[in-house]
Amino acid sequence: MDSVEKGAATSVSNPRGRPSRGRPPKLQRNSRGGQGRGVEKPPHLAALILARGGSKGIPLKNIKHLAGVPLIGWVLRAALDSGVFQRLCLYGVKMV
Repeated sequence: MDSVEKGAATSVSNPRGRPSRGRPPKLQRNSRGGQGRGVEKPPHLAALILARGGSKGIPLKNIKHLAGVPLIGWVLRAALDSGVFQRLCLYGVKMV
């Protein structure tokens, strides 16, 4: 019997997506809890970027420019260029 409850989803156990020491990565199960009849979905990865605007040292530091690009732009570009994430979520306060 499978140790995963019916209807539960599993994902890759290694966050980098590589098999761990000789074992193949676990793939997501379909919504019915079965193996999906030959069609497996890769895990959906989302990045949450926390970018508070309030700072005592450098107020509104996320919108200050470094080499012509706002500081938050460097973080967003790195996340996009990694090609790992299907979705980026930016949480910011006082980003104006």
